[in-house]
Amino acid sequence: MRFSRRSGKTIIQVVTSGGSGMGNTSMELAPSCPGAELKERKRFDANVSLGELKEWYKKLKL
Repeated sequence: MRFSRRSGKTIIQVVTSGGSGMGNTSMELAPSCPGAELKERKRFDANVSLGELKEWYKKLKL
């Protein structure tokens, strides 16, 4: 991932998966976005409902 302007950006890693985790995603992503704030990541099951996503999003308070 490449950003032309990283400073001041907020990055939230969100994935859906049938079983695998997120591994080292945060560690590997960080060097490519210096100056950005990496928020806590979230993995949802592949069958996540829209309601669950909305509830999680509201808790972010962005």
